[in-house]
Amino acid sequence: MNLWKQKKGAGPAIIILLVILAAIVIYWVSGLVQRECDKDTDCGEGFYCGSDFQCHEHKIIEKTEIRNFNLLIPSIIVGIAIVVAAIILRSKKLEKLLGV
Repeated sequence: MNLWKQKKGAGPAIIILLVILAAIVIYWVSGLVQRECDKDTDCGEGFYCGSDFQCHEHKIIEKTEIRNFNLLIPSIIVGIAIVVAAIILRSKKLEKLLGV
């Protein structure tokens, strides 16, 4: 199939294909031109290049003091609950085995 021969519709088809290709290239180039940065060195001191290709200022995270919690009492309560549950389950199994 040779598109360059004069067939009906071959000329307009090629023109439409070229217009679509030109539109894609123009869209791609305009996306590259609108970028403010490509890497962190393109931005100034204290700024970084984000995934939106814009320069953003580094956020300063303040250190907060975390209190230490004593988890001994809750762990004892959970342990006792597990032991009690095991005793209850075992006693029900024993009742079924003994037929009581």
